[in-house]
Amino acid sequence: MVIGGVLSIWYKNVVDRQEIREARMTELFEQPGFRMTLDSELPYWASYAWTRPLFYLLPIRFQVAWTDIIPKSLDVGSDAQMRDAAGLFDLDEITAFRVRGRETSDATLAYVREMPKLEKLYLDSIALKDVDLEVLSQCALLKEVEVTSGKELDGAGLKYLNRLPNLKKVKLVSPIYPDDAWNFVAANPEVEVDYRISNSGRFRITDEHMHKLTAPITWERDVADQLRISDDSVEQFAYWRSLKIADLTNSEITNRGVRRMARWLDMEELNLTNTAVTDEVISLLAEEQNLRVLSLRKTGITDDALKSLAESP
Repeated sequence: MVIGGVLSIWYKNVVDRQEIREARMTELFEQPGFRMTLDSELPYWASYAWTRPLFYLLPIRFQVAWTDIIPKSLDVGSDAQMRDAAGLFDLDEITAFRVRGRETSDATLAYVREMPKLEKLYLDSIALKDVDLEVLSQCALLKEVEVTSGKELDGAGLKYLNRLPNLKKVKLVSPIYPDDAWNFVAANPEVEVDYRISNSGRFRITDEHMHKLTAPITWERDVADQLRISDDSVEQFAYWRSLKIADLTNSEITNRGVRRMARWLDMEELNLTNTAVTDEVISLLAEEQNLRVLSLRKTGITDDALKSLAESP
């Protein structure tokens, strides 16, 4: 009788705790902005061929209570949601984490310390300062980072992503300073960087920027950068061979620079407005098979040369 009573009390406690947990989970999953993908795993003692059938003979309540629920990805829209999720689940199997909205802060980002397997991180309109990104330097498995419209971020925090051994892709859509973004791609040439300036227009790239390149980069842009360079840096295009649109308006580039530049680039659009190029480059440009847009205003190129270019195959 005593044993039966003890078991009855124990069973009731298990059921009560499970019901409370399920109610908290239901409430959390119904909140706007919260999403989580889950996996499940039997307790270790039920993982053997001879114990698994016994496990499934137990009441459903026991099966649910003893089954490990494992989050794989997590989206939160507030610090409160993050606290609730951390109180209900272990976070050490999460591989993708998205934080969005002005109700989230560095307090939510700090939970990446509990996500040793994190591979993808998306920060959307989160209230962060650059120093808050320091925690990301601990995410050794991180492969992909996206920062969108972080109004208080200017780019200094990108240094905390330097040399993460598995980082492959970074997307920046925010007021991050162009120089900081460029310094990041120059320091991490193996990382594919997609950089979009939300409110400060086009980025002006100079000889100084070009000379920071020491290895091939992937630098994707939604608008063409302004290349204000001279012949001195055109050899650096050997490290930026993905460039397809070259706006050299007002640059100090000459025939010699364009000739050397063409060795490395397969250009689709080229703007040489207000540069010192002359008829000498016409034969070279005629050989650019993929060149579909060409601007030669205010150059030393004559009308006869332009006519011959127009008549070229």
